[in-house]
Amino acid sequence: KGGQRFTTSTGGTVTGMHSHQILVDDPINPQQAASDAERESANNFVTSTLSSRKIDKEVTPTILVMQRLHEEDPTGVMISKKGKKIKHISLPAELKEGTKVMPEEVKQYYIEGLLDPVRLSRTVLEEAKVDLGSYGYAGQYDQNPAPSEGGIFKKDSFEIIDWDAEFVNLTWNFIADTAYTESEKNDPSGYIAYARHRNDYIIRFAQLEYLEFPELCKALPA
Repeated sequence: KGGQRFTTSTGGTVTGMHSHQILVDDPINPQQAASDAERESANNFVTSTLSSRKIDKEVTPTILVMQRLHEEDPTGVMISKKGKKIKHISLPAELKEGTKVMPEEVKQYYIEGLLDPVRLSRTVLEEAKVDLGSYGYAGQYDQNPAPSEGGIFKKDSFEIIDWDAEFVNLTWNFIADTAYTESEKNDPSGYIAYARHRNDYIIRFAQLEYLEFPELCKALPA
């Protein structure tokens, strides 16, 4: 009937193409999701560029299939848009506290709490937890990416206090956990300044930077 399928990649050219259905499969990988720039590029491509490539905006669906990698990945951005018609299907690998299955009635198909006991058995999931760590597993298997406020330490756990003149006399300690890289695919260097005050610790300063070794040596004194 003269129809066709056109395939491209995230950020690829779609100029002149319009479709009746838009299917997006894994628009970003775990390494890219760690980069603000890569994540923003994928989000813009899925939510802005592709949305303008519809033949009929009232009936043309966008179907996005992906594992969760970050709170602000393409799925996170789409479900956060108020007023947008979204049907969100979430299938975590296992049922446990903190995971959410959508739609709710799908839970009846889980076997002993597992989505797929053959391919994703308890043994396989335990190994995945070791390989990916708590953050990676939370997103890719629980479909519940850890929030930027923290996994173990929550932002709300820290009381924000005003500066007091007596703090000047405290002994301030400076610590750096260095990474020696500019690549946002890796962990950044982290700095912190803290002091003990009575039975508490006060964090005066904390910062993250992606720097190669020579630039890091220049930045540390500052």
